[in-house]
Amino acid sequence: MYEGYSLLEVLKRTEIRHIKAALKQSHGVKALAAKKLGIKRTTLIEKLRRHGLVLFAEKVYANRPAV
Repeated sequence: MYEGYSLLEVLKRTEIRHIKAALKQSHGVKALAAKKLGIKRTTLIEKLRRHGLVLFAEKVYANRPAV
């Protein structure tokens, strides 16, 4: 699956996949996503910036189900 990729690239792709899944499960609520990932909310926000996922997080939150 990851043949030909460096370890750092595999770790980056895995982290991104986990972040996206946690955001989807928490309907874009960063505090809940961070809790699912076992990290602080501020750490999640930094990872969103580092991986260019800020807009992804905003779209998931904007499309959350109505309460």
